[in-house]
Amino acid sequence: EAACAFSTNNTASVPAAGTGASYSWAITNGTISAGAGTSNIIWAAGPIGTVTLSVTVTSGAGCSNNGSMDITVDSPPEVAITAPTSVCVNSTNNTASVPDAGAGTSYNWSISDGYITSSNNAPSIVWSAGTAGTATVSVIMNTPIGCNISTSAYVTVTALPVCSIVGPDTVVSNSAGNVYSETNETGLAYNWTITGAGSI
Repeated sequence: EAACAFSTNNTASVPAAGTGASYSWAITNGTISAGAGTSNIIWAAGPIGTVTLSVTVTSGAGCSNNGSMDITVDSPPEVAITAPTSVCVNSTNNTASVPDAGAGTSYNWSISDGYITSSNNAPSIVWSAGTAGTATVSVIMNTPIGCNISTSAYVTVTALPVCSIVGPDTVVSNSAGNVYSETNETGLAYNWTITGAGSI
């Protein structure tokens, strides 16, 4: 058995001993939050180490028996989101992911300045960006042993470059040396094409 450090809402139980029975629970490296006098309890784990749960069951006839179990308390895994550092305004099919934490783990993704276009409960998502600025991509993971993990990534959403061609509206047939230009911005690549009767 295992639990995550400082996890809550963990459960433990013993078979019901019938009418008039009493149950006395004890715990080390944790706290019992509900059900201490019943056959079912809810408990919270302490720091990394071992939780020992003990119970004494006394029947209505006064017969008693004891039981105990040790539970390993592990640290929550370190999780980082893999996502692009920057995307374009209104871009689609962007991705974000975390390592798969295994069967029984739930994922709850959210995003600011954008929206998710795939399943929200999976190790990876597909998303679309919104306006220029910063998109915050976040996920909350809940594992079967009670680990609650949250993490975020910050993606720069870059405005689209201005594209405005400058040149004459009319040229002479078969003329050469016609010049057209676009604003020169650092870091941009330019790919010119021409249609109709002409060539670059």
